[in-house]
This record gives sequence, structure tokens and C-alpha cells, in this order.
Amino acid sequence: MNPQADPKVVLIHKVTQFGARQGLPCEWDNMAFGFKGDISGRETITTVVWQTNYFNQSNQLWVATQAIHDQALAADPNVGMVGPYNPANAGTEVHRVCRSCYVPP
Repeated sequence: MNPQADPKVVLIHKVTQFGARQGLPCEWDNMAFGFKGDISGRETITTVVWQTNYFNQSNQLWVATQAIHDQALAADPNVGMVGPYNPANAGTEVHRVCRSCYVPP
């Protein structure tokens, strides 16, 4: 997953660690894998590597304050997106977030 790409929600299911086996080491030893997306119809699953840094905090993310969001919604109730913002924009504040979150089954 590319952190520089447009933000979107991606579901990774059944993250499981590939355990080391006796004998020769394997390149997959102690790596975690999961299935990306949903399966419906004839779609195939995509196996992805679960990186250990997915729960790390992001860099600084500049977001508008609640007052700026209220103004944007008052100007256009059907606004689909606001931003992006940077430190030079008035009415913004910095947030740090995790790029991943665990959702219990």
C-alpha cells in the first residue's frame, strides 16, 4: 500500500503469521499475510504482506478546524471533500493518526 496515494479504506482480512518450519529457512518465515478486499462472484483474492509499520503513526496531517468545516458545509451542503491543507492555511491544525486500525470480528 502506498501512503502517498489518494486516501481510501482498504480491508485486509484474516491477517495471519506464516510460522517458521523445521528445516531450511523460507523467505516467508515470520511474515504476516492477509487477503485484500472482498470476494464476490468470480473475483479472485489478492494476498498482501502485512507490514509491521502499518500501526505506526502517520506524519503530520493538516486538517481544517471544526469552524472551517462548518463554513464549507454552510456554503455548499453537498460538498464532497475539503482540503488538502498545509501549515500555511489559516484555520488548520495538525493531527497524527494511525494508518491502520484493528476491527474485531
